[in-house]
Amino acid sequence: MGPGGERSIPAEEFFVTYMTTSLETNEILTEVRMPVMAPGTGWAIQEMARRNGDLALAGVALTLQASGGICTAARIAAFGVNATAVRLPQAEAALVGQALNATNFTNAAALGAAELVEPMTCIHASASYRRQLVKTLLERCLAEAAGRLG
Repeated sequence: MGPGGERSIPAEEFFVTYMTTSLETNEILTEVRMPVMAPGTGWAIQEMARRNGDLALAGVALTLQASGGICTAARIAAFGVNATAVRLPQAEAALVGQALNATNFTNAAALGAAELVEPMTCIHASASYRRQLVKTLLERCLAEAAGRLG
């Protein structure tokens, strides 16, 4: 909200780069809207940081929906690896229609890590280390979210 009134900004447009949003200097954030998760949705979020409270070297957040042990929907994002969080649509697609099991989680995690075209490198972590972290965290998150499906 600013002097020009209220405006809504989709997340894809809101996050610009490191610590930068599309808010103007005379605007403030007053509300964040998120859809309510459907009953029975499994979710997980994990990150790896050098110290508690540090920015993540890499992280994964996801939701899963399933029916009869078969994945019906998946939304996966990796953060801490690029200037903004990134969706992993190939990993999502690899899960839909598949059984929720360790083999399929490992395959989806490998695809998700491969989708990171150019993870950033800095003094704290190389691109290859961040890619491996995403793979490991994604596999862990999938197992955790599947356990929450109820």
